Amino acid sequence: MKKWIIRDAELLVNPDNKREAVRGLLLTEDRSQMLLLYYRKHHFYTLPGGGLEPDEDAVTAFWREVKEETGFDCDCLQELGIVEEHRTFVSTVQVNYIYFAQVSSKQSAKQLDEKENLDGLELEILPIFEAYQKVFEQATSTEQQRFLSQRDKIVLQEGLKMIGQSGLLLEER
Repeated sequence: MKKWIIRDAELLVNPDNKREAVRGLLLTEDRSQMLLLYYRKHHFYTLPGGGLEPDEDAVTAFWREVKEETGFDCDCLQELGIVEEHRTFVSTVQVNYIYFAQVSSKQSAKQLDEKENLDGLELEILPIFEAYQKVFEQATSTEQQRFLSQRDKIVLQEGLKMIGQSGLLLEER
């Protein structure tokens, strides 16, 4: 399994202070568009996902997070690897299990938490190339955003390899 490590410094982070999370590149059923989350308050795009609940496995957490944030069920097509974030600014190691997935249902109501509502979390469904551009071209203004951006770029790069292998075209529209 592939593993990437993102660090904000050469300083060591306490490995006991660990958070596990999931994240993934999520395509529509016809695989022509990608689902992105947009935080209006922070003017920032990210991929669907979030933290694992106690005693929850990563795939179940990914299904739950996608359902809560987008209202869609999904099929995990491929586990892409792990992205570890060594965040000295909060003295945490975040372990992200990353997936390539596609929507498998009609949309139902999203179940956002209070913070997501306050941050103005919105779902955007965009052509793949446009979604890719939004993530790769956005500016980061905080350490948190810098980590999210680096992580999501890794997920997109690996996911786009899967798209290429499946014969889908990545076209600029």
